[in-house]
Amino acid sequence: MRRKTHKKQKLSAVERKQKNLQRLQKKTVTTTLTNMGFSHISGVDGKNFVFKGRTTEMDDMFVYKNLILLVEYTIDSNPGTHLLKKNYFYERVNENNAEFINQLLLEERFTCFKNYFDEKIEPEYSVEELMVKVLYCSHIDISDEHIRLVNPAAQNENVIIY
Repeated sequence: MRRKTHKKQKLSAVERKQKNLQRLQKKTVTTTLTNMGFSHISGVDGKNFVFKGRTTEMDDMFVYKNLILLVEYTIDSNPGTHLLKKNYFYERVNENNAEFINQLLLEERFTCFKNYFDEKIEPEYSVEELMVKVLYCSHIDISDEHIRLVNPAAQNENVIIY
């Protein structure tokens, strides 16, 4: 019996443009961070994660010494609304970095992070010495109002806007 072949659905011009924009955005951020000395933790993109009752999807992760950078990419036309939706998760992570990292280490889907942690981080730093920061990368400018909502204290940025 012959298998049905599924043709790959062609993307519209708008969808192709969005896909190219997403790819360029990710390439730009990845190149910038790796040139700064960060290590890219592959295998994180597209994996759902539940932390303190909030499900989210992490787009990317980079590590430099004891700094873990969670990266969110968006080309959304209304990035402020998207940022506010994600901020609930970011607040939970910022409340307790060690608990977040310990949960990441236990998740089977994040073995890429666990392997990197075991090899490069653990010999140098304890979980309590690690810092987790969020880098929110938007193709479109985010209003000051939305930025103030996610970073209410000027001296303590919960989310770094790129």
